[in-house]
Amino acid sequence: MALEKLASDTGSVADHTHALPANTRRHRTSIYPIAAGIKGMVSVKSAHAILMPLVRRELWPPDGKPPDDWDERREGSVLKRLLMHRSVSQIEAAIIGLAKLRDTCQVEWLKPGEKCTTRCLYNTRYGMTQMFELATQWFWHEARKDAPKRMQSLGQVLNEAMRKAKADL
Repeated sequence: MALEKLASDTGSVADHTHALPANTRRHRTSIYPIAAGIKGMVSVKSAHAILMPLVRRELWPPDGKPPDDWDERREGSVLKRLLMHRSVSQIEAAIIGLAKLRDTCQVEWLKPGEKCTTRCLYNTRYGMTQMFELATQWFWHEARKDAPKRMQSLGQVLNEAMRKAKADL
């Protein structure tokens, strides 16, 4: 029986199998750390419950069904491999970023609206950049664009108020 390990508060790896529910070690579904250095565990089943609806909505439009030569079991297998190295939130960002890259014609081998799989994110390069990193960067680029502007200095706020007051006169 393989021992489950977690990173402790000090950053060292310690055996914590006693903290897991007894039935966890008997089932085939294993548990992965959500990310290196972050405490906590997430089961593959719960991760799939979060990620698969996102994949259906973002990567398999408009009907939510996988491409012809693909099925949900294969998609789940790729997600399981990604979960070994990435957190659920990182994978969510990459999935949304991949859909945006596809829909804005940023990657030549992905046509807008075409169904794609998370296999595009796993061990795939576009030029010198890993697709996972590129999709994540694109997600954050788009998220920052829609974010509210940074706080202004007090001087800028007062100047704007003075300009509006003069315009009202």
